[in-house]
Amino acid sequence: MAVFPPAPDSQTFVKIATQTPFCAVSRTDVTIEGSTINLTVVPLGGVVCSATLFPLQASVGVIPAGVYDVNIKLFDGPVIERSRMIVRDASSGIIVSPVGGRPESGRTVQIFGAQIVGETLVSVLFDGIPAGGAHVEHGSLVVIPPSHAPGTVDVTVTDLAGTRKAVAAFTYFDPNAAPDPFVFEPVLYPVAYDGPGVFGSQWTTNNVMGTGRTLARFRESVGARTCSATCSQFDWAAVLAPESQSGLLLWAVRRRLPVGVEDDFRVSSRIVDTSQPHGNGTSLPVARENDFRNSFSIDDVPIGGSARVTLRLYSPVESEQNVTVTAADVNGSSNARAVTLRPVNGVAYASVDLGAASDVRSHPSTITVTSTGAKVWGVATVTDNTTQEVTAFWPQ
Repeated sequence: MAVFPPAPDSQTFVKIATQTPFCAVSRTDVTIEGSTINLTVVPLGGVVCSATLFPLQASVGVIPAGVYDVNIKLFDGPVIERSRMIVRDASSGIIVSPVGGRPESGRTVQIFGAQIVGETLVSVLFDGIPAGGAHVEHGSLVVIPPSHAPGTVDVTVTDLAGTRKAVAAFTYFDPNAAPDPFVFEPVLYPVAYDGPGVFGSQWTTNNVMGTGRTLARFRESVGARTCSATCSQFDWAAVLAPESQSGLLLWAVRRRLPVGVEDDFRVSSRIVDTSQPHGNGTSLPVARENDFRNSFSIDDVPIGGSARVTLRLYSPVESEQNVTVTAADVNGSSNARAVTLRPVNGVAYASVDLGAASDVRSHPSTITVTSTGAKVWGVATVTDNTTQEVTAFWPQ
């Protein structure tokens, strides 16, 4: 089950998509009873077909802020899928960013919308418990949420404008639970490696992130080789330390920024062969949430025998995922294969060799990847066998 957008607020038109065990559906009825949303599926009667999954999308509309249980159920039958959805308040004028933190707290968040004059501070309550460390920085109120059990809470601000409550504004997440899509978004660095390669090459990867006037938080602490300032506060940039054969998947806590406040969270990646005296390496893409899809294509990839062509595939889930990879060149030749992504370090991952025999001339090709399960993303790298120069290709 997926909700669009993945982090809705109370002024967002919500849609829910899922797969049903039918080949045809007559209609889907949507009802809201308190904090429960029921999607009742009515199969199309009299239709006989092979076993399949019918993709279903239902419009829920604009709904009040709160935490909702979402049920997919059969007409006059049982519930076949359950999920939970957080809808954050967009009407109070109070925005908390990032939208979540660990139960033990200790990390600051920004509160936008508080009306402050001079050194006059405000009262901020998380589920009725006072926040600490209140001060103004970069034009916003910065506080430390109090410790709290896992769950989503209201935030109440008392300032010069009076008292306002933002419903479901902040979530204390369980660090041992699976990432909640209403709290986290994936940030994937495709390569995180320092060490030797073939033909005497020696590789290093610089994975960089930073932010300016807005705070960024993550599900887990992220080690850094270097940091330009106090990491995870304001105005910093860091070169990340963790390495993994399957790249580096981070879960960033979602942020909510009001109109007029720029999102200055930035990410970049660069791989360098330090054994060669040429160039400054090759920039690699960093995948964000909207980059993951059920189907994508990478165009104009030169596949031949003079270079190593590797397709790296990722899905931000910890379960096997089956995809079909098709490489079609400009001459009309096409090759399709089934590929299984397997769980490695928190991500489903596969590496596919698309190279050719050494006597085969390179031809521009289109690589198409189709997933029947979770969304996937990929990057193709072409590494020259003589110079070790790398060229990266990714979905555009």
